[in-house]
Amino acid sequence: MSIISLLLVVALPGTMQEAAYQKFMKAFGAGADCPQLFALRKEARPRSSVAEHADMTRQLRSVGCFSSSSKRRSDDNVSSVAGSYTVREYRIYRDVVDAPLYMTETQALQMTARKFKTTPARAKASAEKVMRILSQSKWFGSRAAEERRASDWSKK
Repeated sequence: MSIISLLLVVALPGTMQEAAYQKFMKAFGAGADCPQLFALRKEARPRSSVAEHADMTRQLRSVGCFSSSSKRRSDDNVSSVAGSYTVREYRIYRDVVDAPLYMTETQALQMTARKFKTTPARAKASAEKVMRILSQSKWFGSRAAEERRASDWSKK
C-alpha cells in the first residue's frame, strides 16, 4: 500500500465525519424541520464524534425538536417556554448533572432514582424537563437562582 493510499484511508473517515456534521448544521441553519434534522443526525451518528453528536442534540432541543415527530418552533416563539419545574425536579436535575464524571449516565440516573425514591426513567424525564426549561428561558445561573425559579420554591 502506498503512502498516498494510506493517507486517504486514514483521512477519509474524518472528512466524512466533518461532512455529516456540517450537513446537519447547514440544514439546521436553513430551518429544516424536526423529521429532517433527526434523519440527518441519525445518518451522521456512526461518523460523528461524541461532542458533535451532543451538539446536534442540543441544537435539536433548542428549537423544540425532542422527537422526530416534534414540530420545530419558529424563532419568534423561542422566548415563550411552556411549563415550569418544582424544587424536587430541580434537585433531581442537579443530582444527575453533578454526578461524578466516572459514572455513566445510566449509573447516575439509577443513583438519583434511589436517592429520590423514583424510577430512573422518571429521574431522566425530570432532569431533561428542567434542562429544557432552563435552556429555553436562558435561566442558567447559580444553583440558588435556578432553584428559586421553581414553581413551588416559596413553599420550601
